Amino acid sequence: MDISFPPSYPYSEDARQGEQYMNTRCPAWCDRILMSPSAKELVLRSESEEKVVTYDHIGPNVCMGDHKPVFLAFRIMPGAGKRCQRHERTLREPPCSRGPNTHS
Repeated sequence: MDISFPPSYPYSEDARQGEQYMNTRCPAWCDRILMSPSAKELVLRSESEEKVVTYDHIGPNVCMGDHKPVFLAFRIMPGAGKRCQRHERTLREPPCSRGPNTHS
């Protein structure tokens, strides 16, 4: 998913500086949530203004150590799992029940 939050690492571990990065390392998005293209297809696309996918970090103003945890929240299309199971079953079935030397 697209990232719209600041780098989640390396924040200062000083409780008074929960929003400050450490000066010794470059900020980076080390904590990521990855999704395969087939899984991404299952995420519900909203036809209204309602936001159905949220990809963000937790505790932007709180000291939690040097990382800010990230999370991904989304809705799945109704019946998507059944469609996915049918697709997987089709991929596992042999393309032809006849042997390799059988001709029609």
